Amino acid sequence: MSTSHSPTAVRSFFGTLLLFGLLASQGCRKPEDGLDHSLLNPADTLGTVSTDTVSITAWPQKDDPARTSSLSTNLLGSYLDDRFGTVTTGIVTQLRLSVNNVGPAGLSLTCDSLVLSFAFNSTNPTYGDLDPQIIKAYRLTQDLSTDSIYKCDTIPTTDGQDLVQGSPHLFTPEPTDGPVIGGDSLPPELRIPLSTDLGNELLSQWGQPTLADNTSFLAYFKGLYIVPDNGMQTPLQGGVWSFNLLDGASKMTLYYHDENGVTSSFDFIIGSESQRYTTAVFDHSTATVTGVPQALADTTLGQVETYVQSMGSIRTEIRVPSLSLYTGSKT
Repeated sequence: MSTSHSPTAVRSFFGTLLLFGLLASQGCRKPEDGLDHSLLNPADTLGTVSTDTVSITAWPQKDDPARTSSLSTNLLGSYLDDRFGTVTTGIVTQLRLSVNNVGPAGLSLTCDSLVLSFAFNSTNPTYGDLDPQIIKAYRLTQDLSTDSIYKCDTIPTTDGQDLVQGSPHLFTPEPTDGPVIGGDSLPPELRIPLSTDLGNELLSQWGQPTLADNTSFLAYFKGLYIVPDNGMQTPLQGGVWSFNLLDGASKMTLYYHDENGVTSSFDFIIGSESQRYTTAVFDHSTATVTGVPQALADTTLGQVETYVQSMGSIRTEIRVPSLSLYTGSKT
């Protein structure tokens, strides 16, 4: 038995499924010499149908947005694929107190630095090149709920003020080399310095009801939206970085000193109790190879080449129009 059809080429993007070869030629052969024919009668086809040709219909179409909340991996970065165009991914996350009743009040405290850290995934930490990218961070103005489902097309509302210190700030990922902080070697991570003004604002809440527990803190500080802002990229420029926000190294750390010069730090953690999700924006119009935009506009082109792109971007539908004709057939 053999089945054949016109070649279907599929181009995948950062972890999408390759469909080339799906429903491709298969072969059924008689048992090899030496096998015991008494166990299987070569004439017994078990009701299978044989044909030398079958046609399929395949075409790409826009997919439904994918759920990205409460997963073990979050993505950040932008990349211009020559066929699919630009994909831009961002991270939305809550931050939580590492202890309750932060204080005491009345101390004269000054922020030295405020650092947001994301631990790289140990496997497949990046897709694309390790090009530097402009990363921005915004304060959320909407509440997030751990009981809600968030999809990749859910862009949160923010106050619009970039909190990255020295913005615009270029970040070059180092997914295999961890930093050394205070003499301690840390796992590979992206460290984003945030505004010391925000750090001093947080210090002003020491001993206040806003830092009594996480319910009060999340009402005051709802979270952050971190997203690249690279402008127009050249084909195959940029990359998408993969982080594990469940790792204890993923957190926001406030470094400060008191009026006596005594230094200290406080961690705002993420972890499994924080809502977090990945946003994704696709711009197929920036593709330099026009196959995807044309195929989405004209489904007949899928008979030559079709596409799949993850994160709720593009899926391919495949049908076998003549399949019902073989029902009950003995030939």
